[in-house]
Amino acid sequence: MNIEIQNLIKTYEKESAIHIDTLDLKDIHTLAIVGPSGGGKSTLLKLLGTIEIADSGSLKVNGIEIVGLKDPKSYLHEIGFVFQHDNLFPNLTVLQNVTIHLIYTYQMDEKEATTLAEKWLNKVGILEHKDKKVHQLSGGQAQRAAIVRALITGAKLLMLDEPTSALDPELAYEVMMTLMHMKEETDMIIVTHELNFARRFADYYLFVEEGKILAHGPIEQLFAHENSRIQEFVNKITFK
Repeated sequence: MNIEIQNLIKTYEKESAIHIDTLDLKDIHTLAIVGPSGGGKSTLLKLLGTIEIADSGSLKVNGIEIVGLKDPKSYLHEIGFVFQHDNLFPNLTVLQNVTIHLIYTYQMDEKEATTLAEKWLNKVGILEHKDKKVHQLSGGQAQRAAIVRALITGAKLLMLDEPTSALDPELAYEVMMTLMHMKEETDMIIVTHELNFARRFADYYLFVEEGKILAHGPIEQLFAHENSRIQEFVNKITFK
């Protein structure tokens, strides 16, 4: 993926949430956005996903200008989004949750959609739960279903906003291993506090604090950074 930013500003009630002067990333496959809570990580991800709209500036993803995009439909067809909570429809089964957009938005034949969904559910290890509703799933199973729903329409870029933060460690591990296995399916951007996972998963990082990008680079540089603030953050999070 390619991401270009120039003078990007997002405010909430006159409080600055994002103020990024410049960023130019080329040919990134897996990007981890890290930093302290409340620093702007999720806001930046939502701007990338058009869930939030910037006040001014330029934000380009793979050459597409997001700020002021009048018809985001074609762009949205290229991306998938996974939130902290699974956001599945509680009245539908796993299979129905995964196929609903294929059938009703993409006009895919129901049999074809079911075959495709079963293939993807098998990839993430939850095919046996396809006929269960959300309340019958563990948190990890539900998040894996959400990942399938985001990818099954052919998304070329998957955005994940702290997908393991609401899970206990064992279930979080399930989701992280699923993402490791799915890395080759698409480019991914993940907001996470799990730095050990980010080290294994991502090839590049952004460190976001107070709405600004304090540093960025290949993921290994995060763990040997000269900036004292970043050293402090990494040491606390990874218990060094």
